[in-house]
Order: sequence, then C-alpha cells, then structure tokens
Amino acid sequence: MWRGSGTQKKDTAETVWIVDYDLPQHSSRRNFYRHVAAWIKEHGAVDSWDRSTQSVLITTDKDLAEFVYSEASQLGHANIYRAKKVR
Repeated sequence: MWRGSGTQKKDTAETVWIVDYDLPQHSSRRNFYRHVAAWIKEHGAVDSWDRSTQSVLITTDKDLAEFVYSEASQLGHANIYRAKKVR
C-alpha cells in the first residue's frame, strides 16, 4: 500500500510467479518439458502462463510455478519468485 501526503491508494497489482531454471546439457530436458506440458494440459492452465525465454516461466498460477520449480530442481538449479505486475 502506498502512503504519502495523507493519501492511501489500494494496491491492486496482480501477483505473478516467476520461475527461472538452469538445466544441465546432459539432463532430461525433453522429459522436463513433456512433464510441464502434461501438467498444464491436465490442470487446464493453458492460458495462465507465459514463457519469456526457454528457462523462465511467468505465471499467475502458484501451483504451476511450484510444479515447474520442483521438476527443474530435480534436474538442475531453479529459483521461484513472487512478484507484483506493475504494468
């Protein structure tokens, strides 16, 4: 919440989840992407994500973010962030 000059504005920014991951060359990348695609299809999350690069997932779906983080962590290194979309 922003505070200043005695005025308060409600924070209406949408929460997004960002997962970045680094999968080693020798890892099962193909299986990773298949598992993620299957999860998205099974949970009807087709429109709830955006991949800005091949190693970053941006989504409004916390469960999808946690799934991708878990899968990526098993093969390599991953980070998960909660952020507020400003624009």
